[in-house]
Amino acid sequence: LRTMVRAIHEKKRRVRFWNAPETHDFWKAAEEAGVDAIGTDFISKLASFLRLPQPQPQPTLMRSLAGE
Repeated sequence: LRTMVRAIHEKKRRVRFWNAPETHDFWKAAEEAGVDAIGTDFISKLASFLRLPQPQPQPTLMRSLAGE
């Protein structure tokens, strides 16, 4: 996932997932890989995940959309 995201970012494109697994494990992997956005039908569940404290927070589009 990281390799794919890096290659897409090198082309000055953003990465957005839609219809991906609706799990904390996937969201964590996507965030760590640098995914720019995740589309979800479970907005409050994703927002709760994004508000969880992170050991080493990194600025990402997803976190900025969650109000951090």
